[in-house]
Amino acid sequence: MFPNDDIDNLIVQSGMEVQKNEDAKNAVLIEPVFNFETGEFIEQSGEIKMISGVDAIKQWVAAFLKTLIDTFYIYKGTKYGTSEKKLIGQKSLYNSGFTTSEIEREIKEGLPLNPAIKSVKEVEFTKEGEILNVDVTAELFNGELIKASNND
Repeated sequence: MFPNDDIDNLIVQSGMEVQKNEDAKNAVLIEPVFNFETGEFIEQSGEIKMISGVDAIKQWVAAFLKTLIDTFYIYKGTKYGTSEKKLIGQKSLYNSGFTTSEIEREIKEGLPLNPAIKSVKEVEFTKEGEILNVDVTAELFNGELIKASNND
C-alpha cells in the first residue's frame, strides 16, 4: 500500500505475528490451473480447476519465467518476471553473456518472492534458433528440489 513502509513492522504493530521461513515449510500454495498456450484458466465441471503443492509452485515459477518484468501494473517494482523478451533481440548482448547473466540475476532475486522457495540452485540456458529456453532448479523450504522451465 505504502511503498516505503516496512510490511513486517506493520503486521507486528497490528498484533499479528510474522512467521517467515518456518511457516513456509508448511505453506500450501493453491493456484488456478492456467494453460499458457491458450492464455486461459482450465475449467472442470464448470469450475476453475485448482492445483496445490509442488504443482502449484512449478506453475508459479513457469509464469514468473514467462512474465516480462514491470509490464503489468500489479507486478511493477516487485521483481516479478524477467527481461528475457526485452534483451533477447540484442544479438551482441546475447553473445557477450550479458543477457543470460541479467536474466539469471532476475530469476535468483525474483523467485524467492514465492514464500515456499528458499533459493535458486541452478539456472540453465539453451538456445534453439531464436528461442531461449530457461530451466530452473529451486530449493523449497521443506528441502525439496523442483525443476521448472519457461516451456512448461
